[in-house]
Amino acid sequence: MNKLIGIFFIALLLSGCSKVREQTFLNDLCQPRNDRDEEVCKCMFEVLDKKLSKTVGETWVYNPNVAAHPSFQSAMGEAEKCDYSVR
Repeated sequence: MNKLIGIFFIALLLSGCSKVREQTFLNDLCQPRNDRDEEVCKCMFEVLDKKLSKTVGETWVYNPNVAAHPSFQSAMGEAEKCDYSVR
């Protein structure tokens, strides 16, 4: 059973399922400490995912060099506005 779950998770991971990407972003990259942080992180994920999935690919969240990609800075600039929109 564990093997089947592992294979299913790997298939979702490789397919670029947005829920898996979002959970990876929240757990590994953003790490919210409270409800407000979680709202900001989810907003940031939506902005980054929309921008970076088109230019870097749907596996951008797993790419350790994503910050070096030319479209990352503009996407991050837009994502930083989430902090003000959630207030």
